[in-house]
Amino acid sequence: MNVLSRFLVTLMLAIALPVQAGSECSERQLTPEDSRKATEIALRLREALEGTGAAVALVARIGSDVSEQGLRYTHMGAVLRDHPKGRWTFVHALNECSSARHGVYDEGLINFFLDDPFRYEALVIVPTEPLQARLAEILRGAEAKIGLAPAYSTLAYPRAARYGNSNTWLLAMLAVADAEQGAIPDLAAAQRHAALTGYTGDRVRVSFWKRAGARLFRANVRFDDHPRARASQGDLETVTVRSLVRYLRGRGALLAETVVAIDTRPWTNRAYY
Repeated sequence: MNVLSRFLVTLMLAIALPVQAGSECSERQLTPEDSRKATEIALRLREALEGTGAAVALVARIGSDVSEQGLRYTHMGAVLRDHPKGRWTFVHALNECSSARHGVYDEGLINFFLDDPFRYEALVIVPTEPLQARLAEILRGAEAKIGLAPAYSTLAYPRAARYGNSNTWLLAMLAVADAEQGAIPDLAAAQRHAALTGYTGDRVRVSFWKRAGARLFRANVRFDDHPRARASQGDLETVTVRSLVRYLRGRGALLAETVVAIDTRPWTNRAYY
């Protein structure tokens, strides 16, 4: 292996981008302990959801360690109490195997934690009842596809509809639910509505080497939707769990929040979101 090849391999292995929301389709085999932990936290989550009395809740997980960016949770989806596939079914957007593709999926509580999470912990957000009712309607129908961008990018810019990530999709669903029925036909319209009603993304920093490595080796990371001047400095704005919670709180659309966890491993991350 020549010097250039060694450098490229080293760079590829070093890439660790700040926000991950989706499915990596890892070849890692699940262990009995993985299944036990996923089942245990799913049961605790179900108990917590039943205790809320909600028809729809928003639940976030910690897919990777994003404490370097001052963040805690990486991915948020909606969970419906009464879904055709069963009580408390997740509806969320997922990246398909680190490609540029993504889609809307529905799955059970255990599956939500079988994606090799960094920690077995969940943030549960209960929206206001009118928002729950609209979300329940939207997420059971064709409108759930409105939030999907043409292609997936982990760090998608929240004011450009060229790419989206999993949290971009949920923000669009919140916008559709907030607007008059039928007023939002596509992702661009959802983004405009969110911005007009107070949504702002979170800023993350990505070094030159990580940006370069991502361009070379990762189909699910793009930067050309961001303002060029800021992107060239690694100053990127994207949709995070924290920004979604901030948006709901600013709209007076958040009733309650709680954390469900079984992970006791020490962690220095003090971020709540």
